[in-house]
Amino acid sequence: MWLQWIGLGLDPDQFWRKTGREILAICEGKQIQIRREHNESAWAAWHMAALGRAKKFPTLDSMMIRERRRQSWQEQKELATAWVLASGGKIIEPSKAH
Repeated sequence: MWLQWIGLGLDPDQFWRKTGREILAICEGKQIQIRREHNESAWAAWHMAALGRAKKFPTLDSMMIRERRRQSWQEQKELATAWVLASGGKIIEPSKAH
């Protein structure tokens, strides 16, 4: 366990100040971080290669993440209804349910 702690780049002295439960939580969290960083790097590499082959280069604005408008409950209900119908389900009106 101590070698895994060190292998994750964590301070060896801190290992002895943690409980077993804390050590497991920290190691699992660090592994999640490493996986996320790897996926971010792979995403960036894939997009760099793909953009190099693109016939028309996308604008920077089209690639940026924007704040999304919150959906109203009516829009959420409409989407849920469409999803139920598309998956072969039936909509039962509340007055007919009882």
